[in-house]
Amino acid sequence: MKGFIAYFVLLAVSSPVITAFSSCGNGAESNCCDRHESCAYWAKNNECRKNPKWMLPNCQLSCRNCKTDSVPAKPSEQTSLCGVGDEGSCCDKHESCAVWARNNECKKNPKWMLPNCKLSCRVCNTDSVATATPTQNSLCGTGDQSYCCDKVESCALWASNNECKNNPAYMLRNCKLSCNACNADSTKPSKTLGKL
Repeated sequence: MKGFIAYFVLLAVSSPVITAFSSCGNGAESNCCDRHESCAYWAKNNECRKNPKWMLPNCQLSCRNCKTDSVPAKPSEQTSLCGVGDEGSCCDKHESCAVWARNNECKKNPKWMLPNCKLSCRVCNTDSVATATPTQNSLCGTGDQSYCCDKVESCALWASNNECKNNPAYMLRNCKLSCNACNADSTKPSKTLGKL
């Protein structure tokens, strides 16, 4: 029992006290810290997104803008940037979505990023799947031989996330190849497309 008490006292004495204000100290540009005591409060009020030019470098810890931060495996109790009733619309559910998207997380971790960072990953439009228009990033050629093709670079990714079934109006029109919506004669629409 004596050893346990000594260990507990040693642990309690050596553990740092965490406060709401985290001082960065000298030469801490590479450390992840908040440079103002109100960073956590401001971050909870969506200032990381509203005022990223100041917030991201000065409130790195609260804005989760640290180089070591990674995309969470699952959504947690983070503040949503979507308004009430906007969950299905084009918005980011986390204030660090833009940073993660710039770090290519939309492709590295699409299962979490695409539904939670729709705006930053550019996966919204009236059909709630993609902002890319068929002419932008088009993978299709010209003429009849290009009938069975993907018109958007992200088609394969979306198809792997079951969007062909969840959003057939958009996907079967713009992602025919990835949705296997082509028949043997790729110059004609498949029977699947004809039923929509």
